[in-house]
Amino acid sequence: MAFVISRGANDVLLPFKRSGQLVVWREGAVTTFGDFDSAHDPAWSPSGDHLAFFNGFGSERNLCVTSIAHPNTDARCTPVSGEYQRKSARYLPPIWVENGAAIIVALANYRDSPTPQNAPWGITNKTAKTPWDAHFRDDTLWSITEIDATTGAITSSGEPGPLRRILPSSPRGEKLLLVSANTDSTGVFIGDRWVRSKQFFLSEHSTGETELLPISSAKSITWTLEQHLVFSNSGGLFIWKPELGVQPAPLQTDRPVLDVISGDGWLGIHLAPQTPSQEEPYLIPPPRPAGVQLIDAKDGSVVSSLPSDGEREILGLTATYHKHAAIVHSRNLRTFDESLWWLEPGAEAREIFTDAVSIGGFTTDHRSRVLFFSEHANGSFELRRLSSEKGESHALWKTSAPTEQLDGFRPVEPEVLLVTHPGRPPSKALLYSAPDLKSKHSPAALVVTAYGRMTDSRHQFNPEAQLHVSRGISYLMVDVFPVLGRIGEAYSAAIPQAIAIAREQLGRDLTIGFTGGSLGGFAGLHLLTNTSKFAAAALRAPPSEFAWSWATGKDRDAELLELITGAGSPQENRETYDEDSPLWRAGAIQTPLLLLHGTDDAQVPLNQSIAMFQMLRRSGKTVKIRIYPNADHSIFRDRKDYLIDYYKTMFEWWDRWLWQSSGV
Repeated sequence: MAFVISRGANDVLLPFKRSGQLVVWREGAVTTFGDFDSAHDPAWSPSGDHLAFFNGFGSERNLCVTSIAHPNTDARCTPVSGEYQRKSARYLPPIWVENGAAIIVALANYRDSPTPQNAPWGITNKTAKTPWDAHFRDDTLWSITEIDATTGAITSSGEPGPLRRILPSSPRGEKLLLVSANTDSTGVFIGDRWVRSKQFFLSEHSTGETELLPISSAKSITWTLEQHLVFSNSGGLFIWKPELGVQPAPLQTDRPVLDVISGDGWLGIHLAPQTPSQEEPYLIPPPRPAGVQLIDAKDGSVVSSLPSDGEREILGLTATYHKHAAIVHSRNLRTFDESLWWLEPGAEAREIFTDAVSIGGFTTDHRSRVLFFSEHANGSFELRRLSSEKGESHALWKTSAPTEQLDGFRPVEPEVLLVTHPGRPPSKALLYSAPDLKSKHSPAALVVTAYGRMTDSRHQFNPEAQLHVSRGISYLMVDVFPVLGRIGEAYSAAIPQAIAIAREQLGRDLTIGFTGGSLGGFAGLHLLTNTSKFAAAALRAPPSEFAWSWATGKDRDAELLELITGAGSPQENRETYDEDSPLWRAGAIQTPLLLLHGTDDAQVPLNQSIAMFQMLRRSGKTVKIRIYPNADHSIFRDRKDYLIDYYKTMFEWWDRWLWQSSGV
């Protein structure tokens, strides 16, 4: 098995695409490819004795091929320009041709046209794409290129195009499915994603010929063993056959299909969860239980199933190596424990693994053993191999928990709290209870955070939560599901209820702080303008004025604001924009407020924090702003010094206002 581990000297804290050192595990022996510290997208040769992988990003990316017998001496690397942060780069891995003689890769052709820095320039109302959206659009063109696996020479390269995905070659290995953006589509922003209609091509890499398929859209698409393509579209299931074109696939359910996989004579379908008929339009929807069916590929009859039990959320499914069964990854919505299930035609579903862990990267080998990563809340990782027959697993490789790396540090496991509030679906919260570092006769400190769905991370190590509890401050993460057109209401309803439950759970009086970033920063400002119950707040990049957010010149911002306000443009409904903007209610804020913002934030411009700071400052309120030069929306994506300063500043704020407010 080949996998990538984070290297110790990695300064990129929040990478757009994860990379690190390449490691191969082979029957108990572990080999680390020490010469490559930015490896990603490893791919086995058909014979299994060589690996191809990318090393580096952007113009410094290389395609490297190495033998497993001599990993650090036989490597051959060929420069293949790539991308660093564009989403298309995440779905274009190296692909071996069927005989192992060559590797198919996509080469980036950069399209960003920087605006002149020392000369006038202009655009008009006829300009389809403004330059201010360049960060969010994915205009990179990619050339399908074949590279000789022995010499590293480029043997052929196609014309650049807006490629978005390469599907691994067809079962007999002679064809690739290429997914490309439709250049005739103007596109629309959905949050940070620029969505354009797609075109689907079959490419025969022996001849270089391509064929445009009559598929207009596909949410999930895969090959069948018969060289057909099966895909879901608008909730339906369809199949493409060369001789017949696109036809509805046999299906005996009226439930929409979210995902599909293909096996030997069967199809695996992830069915959409049941939702209330009058459900409100959520910006971030609540989780819903769902199920999976294996259906006969010819008549659609159900041959095995994992039905919804009211608490099971489906996270993913994959076919086994020999296509005779499916593995389903699920999460329990009450405990957040995760499970793997074995589904085989003609048999009942079997749970083959369950634990209080977060599962990632699961696949199967030629012996139908399941291989996967598991993460624990204490920060440890394991690479596990699971016998599908016996249900027994053991660790092949693991990292130690921070408990073993840092003297005196003991991570806290969070508790799950059920939060109910009238007129809304119940939600949950994670409570990290801090040990008593202060007097038992004084109020305890609790910091609350919210964004959308946060309890998914129960079995993952949360650095910010653990930093708080290590300083004696309990930490509460609340699930909130904002409704379009009324996003502030959900925070006002859920967070006070969650605090009341946490107070009862801790059995102490509490001094409350609030922290959050981006939408969570807006949640903080909304709460501060409606209540004075918080002793302090520290907010990263909070949107404060919605009309200004709409008018940045970015179509991304205008379309996002029109979506979440449900009010069209500010010109059409200025009253709604003003009501939703915390800036115009800043006079109600009584809480000491710390604002943290990067100068290069493309999602929420710095002036959103500056405006709130100035409004409070001129009103004589307690406010501080901390500005990080050249930092993006995350502030500390690739700056460890910024991360240290960020939390140092935050905890100084808590020390001053949380403990001081409680008289400690």
